[in-house]
Amino acid sequence: MVFACGLPLSFWGDAAEYAAYILNRSPSKANAGRLSPLQMLTKKVPVLSDIVVFGSPCTVHQDAKNKSLGARGKQGVIIGKSDEVKGYRVYIPRDKVVVVTQHVKNVETLTKEQNDQLRRVHLKEIDEVACDGSTQKEKTQATVHDAMRRNHSKVGGWTRERM
Repeated sequence: MVFACGLPLSFWGDAAEYAAYILNRSPSKANAGRLSPLQMLTKKVPVLSDIVVFGSPCTVHQDAKNKSLGARGKQGVIIGKSDEVKGYRVYIPRDKVVVVTQHVKNVETLTKEQNDQLRRVHLKEIDEVACDGSTQKEKTQATVHDAMRRNHSKVGGWTRERM
């Protein structure tokens, strides 16, 4: 992840933490019903819409009450999600500081082609599980997933669409 986005190697810890964040919310073949580890613990489906590409450029808006003509935003790079508060951890290269904020705009997300590729891989894995078909429960879940596949919209996927 660090090499793909071109950040210095000093961000390897942030990349590992964000990778764990994503993996804990991703479906797993190891769990019954292909549930995510977080879903197994909390019994709630995790929200995947707030997952963005690690190292994606963004604009951080600061001090909206300031009415001066000065700049209200700073260019930054997303390096993860905050554990303490709802928001992204953003590295601002100009100030060489990491800030936690919800006020992030112009975030680069996965492209439509990348979302379609992830969806195809996910549906292929579902079909493989359905073909193996061990129990009635798994067959029922495969039927539900097949119905979802037929009725899915173009907007859905693992991440938000680019606006």
